[in-house]
Amino acid sequence: MRRLPVLLLGAALGGAWAAASARRTVRAARVSRRQLAALTDAVASLARATAPDDFLAGVLRAIAEQLEARWVLLFLHDQAQDQLAVHLVLKDGQLLPREQATPNLVRPVPARTIPLWAELEQVRRPIHVADVRSDPRLRQREALLAEGVRSMLIVPLFIGQALIGWFSVRDGELRQYRQDQLDLAAALAQQAALAVQLARLGEQGRQAAVLEERNRIAREIHDTLAQGFTGILMQLEATESALETARPALALERLGRARELARSSLAEARRSVWALRPEALERQPFVEALRAVAAAAAGGASLQLDFAAEGAPGPLPAELEADLLRVAQEAIANAVRHGEARALVVRLVADEEQVALRIRDDGRGFSAPAGRPGDGSGFGLTAMRERAERHGGRLSISSAPGQGTELAVRVPRPARARETSEPGGR
Repeated sequence: MRRLPVLLLGAALGGAWAAASARRTVRAARVSRRQLAALTDAVASLARATAPDDFLAGVLRAIAEQLEARWVLLFLHDQAQDQLAVHLVLKDGQLLPREQATPNLVRPVPARTIPLWAELEQVRRPIHVADVRSDPRLRQREALLAEGVRSMLIVPLFIGQALIGWFSVRDGELRQYRQDQLDLAAALAQQAALAVQLARLGEQGRQAAVLEERNRIAREIHDTLAQGFTGILMQLEATESALETARPALALERLGRARELARSSLAEARRSVWALRPEALERQPFVEALRAVAAAAAGGASLQLDFAAEGAPGPLPAELEADLLRVAQEAIANAVRHGEARALVVRLVADEEQVALRIRDDGRGFSAPAGRPGDGSGFGLTAMRERAERHGGRLSISSAPGQGTELAVRVPRPARARETSEPGGR
């Protein structure tokens, strides 16, 4: 009979334990769902965000909500300068200017001077500063205490093996964090690190594109001005000759041609700066534009021109048409400027596989390497070669002293252009 109360007590304790265990399970499941939702939202917002800082601000808010923190700061590392600087500050749910939120951390700090930086590189997991007042690793301890910060959680951002920054989660009370909270903070930090890396790669790509565009514009301006000035100089020399032989009508005609060349060269230079296509291509199809450019250049230099187009090039990318036109202009200018040519042959040959441009003159020719450093010819040949290579093609030059020069550009025909020009192509 005495065993009955004991059994009843055991049953009661067992029931209480089971009920408590069930409550813990329900609470853990609820926390897990909430944290999973926060992580899922972060991943989704990474795909939706139009600017990296918009996503990073969302991550700061998610960390503040899940960890019930008052402050969350994002620090990013500039590897080139080895400096750690505040990037974003969230306080009481609001993004604040760095100068207002952290006046003591406005200026970047060398990462190598921060004890926590070296420790994060080693442990590669969040570091909990349980009590700011007694932690010797903090360089700005007095400033933190003045702001009312009592405990901190430092969550690292890694890309591969490189530490690129951290989240500083700050609280006005002494805090302890559960393991699931630490895991969630680390997961959100990895998403933030990915966003930072994507932004940096995007900036590197933008800088590379800017550099490429700057080089392209330099080539465009060189081609335009060099060819224009060559034509103008020849017309002025012809004007002098006409005046010396008392032929004023011819002199006026040459001056008129020089004036027109100056105007067209200025217009083309402006168009190059604004990254527009050559004006000739806007007025007529590519083959006719090429014929007109060759005729204008040869006529201004009193060259005998033999132009022919074999095959149908069909529609070509605008960039390829512009580059082939510029190659022709540069080659003719070189024939006039350096070769003293009297006759010029220009052939455009197109088939299903490639487009080839061949330009031959009967000038003085040269021995490789072409041109002398600094005379402009080397830059022109380099520009022509780059124009061919950017379309997967190649430039070849054949020349010898006294035997003229032949320049050939062969470019693989773009697949879309081949399909369009083939029978039945759309």
